[in-house]
Amino acid sequence: MKHRFFLCSLFSLLFFSTCSSQAEIEFKKQATHLTTLDMVNRNHLMPLQIDSSYARKVYFEYLKQCDYNKQFLTASDVSHLSKYAVLLENHILTGSNEMVKEMHALLSVRIQEAESWVKEILDKPLDFSAAESVELDPEKRTFAADAAELKNYWRKMLKSQVLNRLYTVRTNEKNQTDEENARKHVYENYQNIFRRIGRTTETDRFNTYLNAMLKIHDPHTAYLAPKDKKDFDIAISGQLEGIGAMLEEKNSQTKVVSIVPGSASWKQGDLKAGDIILKVAQGKSEPVDIFNMDIDEVVQLIRGKKGTEVRLTVKKLDGTLMEIPIIRDLVIIEETYARSAVIEKTDNSIRFGYINLLSFYASMEGERRSCSYDVYKEIEILKRSGIKGLILDLRNNGGGYLEEAVRLAGLFISEGPIVQVKAQHGMPAVYRDPDPAIRYDGQLIVMVNESSASASEIVAAAIQDYRRGIIMGSTQTFGKGTVQNIASLDNDSGRQFRQFHPLGHVKVTIQKFYRINGGATQLRGVEPDIVMPSLYDQIDFGEKDLDHCIPWSEITPTRYQPFDNGAVFNTAIYLSAERIKQSSFFAKIKEAAAELKTQQDDTLVPLERTDYFNRRSSMEKKSEEKSWTNVPSPHFRLFASDPEGLKKSIDTNAVQKTADWHSNLIKDIYLEEAVLVLQDLQRMQ
Repeated sequence: MKHRFFLCSLFSLLFFSTCSSQAEIEFKKQATHLTTLDMVNRNHLMPLQIDSSYARKVYFEYLKQCDYNKQFLTASDVSHLSKYAVLLENHILTGSNEMVKEMHALLSVRIQEAESWVKEILDKPLDFSAAESVELDPEKRTFAADAAELKNYWRKMLKSQVLNRLYTVRTNEKNQTDEENARKHVYENYQNIFRRIGRTTETDRFNTYLNAMLKIHDPHTAYLAPKDKKDFDIAISGQLEGIGAMLEEKNSQTKVVSIVPGSASWKQGDLKAGDIILKVAQGKSEPVDIFNMDIDEVVQLIRGKKGTEVRLTVKKLDGTLMEIPIIRDLVIIEETYARSAVIEKTDNSIRFGYINLLSFYASMEGERRSCSYDVYKEIEILKRSGIKGLILDLRNNGGGYLEEAVRLAGLFISEGPIVQVKAQHGMPAVYRDPDPAIRYDGQLIVMVNESSASASEIVAAAIQDYRRGIIMGSTQTFGKGTVQNIASLDNDSGRQFRQFHPLGHVKVTIQKFYRINGGATQLRGVEPDIVMPSLYDQIDFGEKDLDHCIPWSEITPTRYQPFDNGAVFNTAIYLSAERIKQSSFFAKIKEAAAELKTQQDDTLVPLERTDYFNRRSSMEKKSEEKSWTNVPSPHFRLFASDPEGLKKSIDTNAVQKTADWHSNLIKDIYLEEAVLVLQDLQRMQ
């Protein structure tokens, strides 16, 4: 391998060199670069050839990460930098840092220019009577031709932010605010933004370059600098007395990836996966704009002591803005465990069981618990209640321990394979049900949605392949079917680099999940047997929304024996599809999904005051109209599966919490359809 030769040459050079402090920094970067490249090439599931095509992709990815919003560089700057699209192949192989240096120097100048424009523009009154607009989606804009065009873009963008301030204060405080105060507020926000950007070092841009280089392999392979390792996949969770949200930095914005079950955010209910956090405020203090803020700085703002309030201003998927007050708290572990309820038809004719599982957890410190055993216990309790069918709810379950997914799926079959896992080389490893007994043999429904990922997809796929149960949910699940491993560069770089430690870590995609039928869950996820309309049907969501995804593929199926449920399942699936077609509720969801797509695509913002205010007001009104889903089902009611155990709970609020949970479930139109499907299956037995 060509880059292995350069890596060895560098080892020799460094070992025999004595150099200045600055030279040592450069050698450390070069060592980090080449050690990272070598590690990924040896361990990645699908290593890439370092050639001109790869180099061009790295160039464009780095350009995107350095100026995603096209607000600093001009077309002439990009033209000047385009030489690296050709030069990068050799630079990548040798560990050259030349492009990073030039990019850092150029951006430093352009950022100073933009800072001066912001002051100049906001120092004077703005004209809100002109019929003009600004495109806020950088994917729909090209780089400005020159400085004059770029300055005009800044003028329009700042107008939109002043209008946003005027509208927000008016709606929140029911009065008008003067433009001067709004301009002052926006200017103070940008002072903080430029102060943060000004702290970006050449080393920070080097780290960005390494991540651009790795992202071409797949969206989950990444370089973690020493300071970033501590905050890897940051969970602002119970131990940190925070809000319980998994965050990621994407295109200079902070995006909510998922909500930690049992956390403050989970209990409050308004913060959702896909939300973009725009501002953070402590209690009643003035919000801080976090655009372009490093993820670790955002986390420090959001974290805080239990009982204190943090207010998040977020942009929802439909484009509306919402201020969400959250009282920081510890994660309530009990609420993250598997829990069950008895569903009874209102005519008392039949009972079904319902189990909700939010994650695939395993044994924790101080106690031995696992989701597979907890689900088994809930099944036993429900069977004593005389249930004639079971609903396993894996919606919004982001995954967890692979072994637990295998054990849980095994509760519903006697024996056999559950999932295949394959690395770059060798035969796939087959994970099999370790328990020969069937713990529940009745009719089974598994509920999923677009946020059901990883281990959830493994369970749903196995149940579907065995034809053991019917899968119900949105068009497909999340589609993350890969496994990552975190490796230390210090351990891989050799003793001669000890003086440069720590070099950081690399998160590498090393394996891929395959169903027992041979198809991957990667990208395609699991397509339900019964598709129920979702608000996110037309929105890019999940693995397929990420750049440079590892493609779907298939391998040889493993041997397994499906259940003989085909004819019965097909009839139940047909009856459900007919009900969904005729349902006024699902028709409204389809309409709302189309409207959500329209709103998300409408990124051209008017800058005339009345037009802007009308647009914002219309978006908020449409968002509020979705309350029609909050209607209790007339078809069933819910009971505690273990009322005596509930009374004995050490949690004094357990009875009320269960009642609140049941109150929400009874309004769930997706659960209602799952109950009707179980009823159809019961009739056909």
